[in-house]
Amino acid sequence: MSDRVLYQSGTSVCSQKVRLVLEELGLQWRGVTLNLAQGDQFAPDYQAINPNSVVPTLVEDGRVFVESNTIMVHLVNGHESALLPGDSEGRERVSRWLARSLDLHDAVNTLTQLAMNRARLLALSDADRADRLAKIPVADRRSKLAGLIDLGYEAPDVARAVDIMEQATSDMDGALRSADWLAGDGFSLADAAVFPFFNRLALLRHQALWTDQADRIDRWRVAIMARQSFETAVAEFHPPAVCEKFSKNGRVGFEQLKRVISSRPA
Repeated sequence: MSDRVLYQSGTSVCSQKVRLVLEELGLQWRGVTLNLAQGDQFAPDYQAINPNSVVPTLVEDGRVFVESNTIMVHLVNGHESALLPGDSEGRERVSRWLARSLDLHDAVNTLTQLAMNRARLLALSDADRADRLAKIPVADRRSKLAGLIDLGYEAPDVARAVDIMEQATSDMDGALRSADWLAGDGFSLADAAVFPFFNRLALLRHQALWTDQADRIDRWRVAIMARQSFETAVAEFHPPAVCEKFSKNGRVGFEQLKRVISSRPA
């Protein structure tokens, strides 16, 4: 049996992606939970295995895998599973949605930082805030967060996030018109890769970002939430107090987000 350790954060969307796959495959694993708000991801011991200081990281029999899509594909390639369709067309659809999930991550990260983290970071002293930003090893991530802290919902990344979500939901609606799942007739890596982002927006009460496509996307979400993997990979990491915090902060944030949406050129 493999020694499989997942360095993760409970509510991290990318950690959820990997946990869904682990649970769907029925694999044994143990988790090491990092408190991202406290900066555990910047600890030297963790940076030694993931220099980007992000989660998740999978260590399997001494081999290190970083980046959630890479981890998901690695897990599936080592086991027989319907998570990767047998036909070339289905595999191509999976590949497209995995690539798409990178943009979704950027967009949902933007909206989450504003709703959940900006106020906490603004409350830090200038020196402490600068120190926190300086610890982020990737310049683009550091610059983006600094802009969100300074400009809030006026930051250019916010309008970009809305554009990404609107296009993605339109494409998802198209995919779900002809099948119950994003890559075909069965739950696949595509669904595991995309679901956590839409679940995060639902927790934040930001569903209005996909109002025109609500019926099909909501049915898809409900179907995933009915799976056992959702219970053990997602729900167990979102106790009521955590869900309430997302909801409370998200409702306030969405009032500001609506102004961004309404002010965009038609």
